[in-house]
Amino acid sequence: MALPYERATSGDKAMAEEARARGRSTFRGHPIVWIGDRWIYSDNKQPIPGYGGTMRPCIVCGSEKWSGDGDVDECLGLLPGVTNACCGHGDRDTSYVVFESGVVLRGFFVARTAGDD
Repeated sequence: MALPYERATSGDKAMAEEARARGRSTFRGHPIVWIGDRWIYSDNKQPIPGYGGTMRPCIVCGSEKWSGDGDVDECLGLLPGVTNACCGHGDRDTSYVVFESGVVLRGFFVARTAGDD
């Protein structure tokens, strides 16, 4: 996801700044807000990872694994010709794919089909 926290890739920093300016975003599908100098979960006011908080599972696939810079997003799997990607965890506005060519695709929805685990 164009992630609004410190581990965001350089290509995502503009989106992170945009989210920070709005004061709200999502993290792995969970609503978050910018309060003072950190992102916190909207529901319990605890910080998100990167600000001393704990990782929550993705609201789409339930994965608790980190899918940061260069890691495989479990919702998308390994994509040929892709250097980094995030499904958006239920938030179409934060999904992205970075291709080896440098082209970035943003704003898509991951559809799950019958039989997907």
